[in-house]
This record gives sequence, C-alpha cells and structure tokens, in this order.
Amino acid sequence: QGYEDVITLRLVSRNFFSCCHVSAMSVSESWFVIRDHGTNYCNLYNLMEGSGLTQVRGYEEVTSEFLCTQRSTANCSVF
Repeated sequence: QGYEDVITLRLVSRNFFSCCHVSAMSVSESWFVIRDHGTNYCNLYNLMEGSGLTQVRGYEEVTSEFLCTQRSTANCSVF
C-alpha cells in the first residue's frame, strides 16, 4: 500500500535577494502512520541533501523532536 505525503515550501528572500530563507513542512495524509523511519523528516532532508543545499555556506537546519517526531531515529537512506 502506498502512502501520500504533502510537502509545503515557503521561500522568502533576504538581504536584497542575495539569499533566501526556506520553511518547509511534510505531512502524511494518513494520520495513523507511525514508526515509519521518520518519513516526513526524510522527505525534507533528502530534498535538501539531494539538491546540494546542505553544503551551501550559511545552511542551517532548525527543527526538534517536538516539531518533527522520529527525527532522532530517522533512517533517510531507506527512501
């Protein structure tokens, strides 16, 4: 069975368009999905990592276990 996640991105330019701030959220359509290896965290992490943005000077990830459950146990290599 496949699951569907909704990813929302918000980009805001900073410093006269020399950089940008990205806010993102990934939410599973099915509320009952638990113990999923941190799928929602990995959706966003893999997007940033795959694009190379995690290597850009000034990149900073701001999240927590409260905001992103299973983040501390996420296994993003399975996706």
